[in-house]
Amino acid sequence: MMMSLLNAGTTLIVDRYSFSGIAFSAAKEGMDLKWCQNPETGLPKPDLVFMLNLNTSVMMQRGDFGSERYEVLGFQEKVRNNFLLLQDATWRNIDADKSIEDLHQELLKDSLRTINESKESMLQHL
Repeated sequence: MMMSLLNAGTTLIVDRYSFSGIAFSAAKEGMDLKWCQNPETGLPKPDLVFMLNLNTSVMMQRGDFGSERYEVLGFQEKVRNNFLLLQDATWRNIDADKSIEDLHQELLKDSLRTINESKESMLQHL
């Protein structure tokens, strides 16, 4: 489905794409990052990936932190380290300790620029 849309010229904006599954799976005990990447080989590669970074102490102060299964500090640190290992030039690290409006403007600006730049580029694959 994604390939059909992309080939038809549709811009896709995807929340928590392939890298999320890799980072979370590899954070589990005994899981290798490269092994977790293998099933993703051949998927369309994003033109832009945002990684929203938030200081651990700020994260823990936010409402309901720890109420979800994976919201354990040690596990979150492993996931973050995996995301850092997965990064390449298409990733943008964003300081998430900003107002919603400031974050919105930064993400929108980078997204629109990338959409315009990628119109003529070839689709890459993971």
